[in-house]
Amino acid sequence: MFNKFISISKEITDFLIESGVPIEKIIQIPTGVDSRVFRPLKSIEDKISLRVKLGLPTNKIMFLFVGRLVEGKGIDTLLKAWKLFEKTNNDCMLVIVGDVNKNKGKISNSSKPWVKSIDDVRIKNIEFLGFRNDINKLMQASDIFIFPSLSEGLPNVVIEAMMSGLPIIASDIPGNSDLVSNNLNGILVPVKNAKALSEAMNLLTGNKKLCNKIGKINRELAEKNFDLDIVSEQFMKLIAEI
Repeated sequence: MFNKFISISKEITDFLIESGVPIEKIIQIPTGVDSRVFRPLKSIEDKISLRVKLGLPTNKIMFLFVGRLVEGKGIDTLLKAWKLFEKTNNDCMLVIVGDVNKNKGKISNSSKPWVKSIDDVRIKNIEFLGFRNDINKLMQASDIFIFPSLSEGLPNVVIEAMMSGLPIIASDIPGNSDLVSNNLNGILVPVKNAKALSEAMNLLTGNKKLCNKIGKINRELAEKNFDLDIVSEQFMKLIAEI
């Protein structure tokens, strides 16, 4: 018999309880993120300089999506929302990072239906970067993180965005809702709802003060709950008890 069951989210904890695991045997420990690697920049000048190094425009509000380019990550909903959004927001850009198979370099052939759909309807201001090893830098260069996934456990990339001090727009699903409280440290939107996603993007784009407030709250929450050192201490304490 197992002495303890480790859960990373409320949804998994609830599943374990429903499966008959005694609640006293369950300990919830989240994923940890290095606050020294994922951190906000100190000034707008630093952000501009970083964008120049990354080859990204310096004069646009930058939305960032990071995840595999598969239906389960809500990429189709994101592109539909962007098509609505960009009609009245030419001063914004969407950076999409990821690939189907996490291959380095260019987008793989299996990802190209989405790329082709953008070419066909000529949706503007989107950059597909493929697989990247510098997610922390891309988050530092961004203004808003967007994550319309259909299902998650506890998405590490959302924790990384929080640690980077970014405001977050995410789908209202278990996992995301463990991390984001609607209208407190981000905006939660219904799953597969491109219109609601576009409206949330419009709301944050037009309110820099709100973005800064949400970003600051996210950094504080992440440092308090998900810092790698704190999570490591929780695991060490558990090991000692066992």
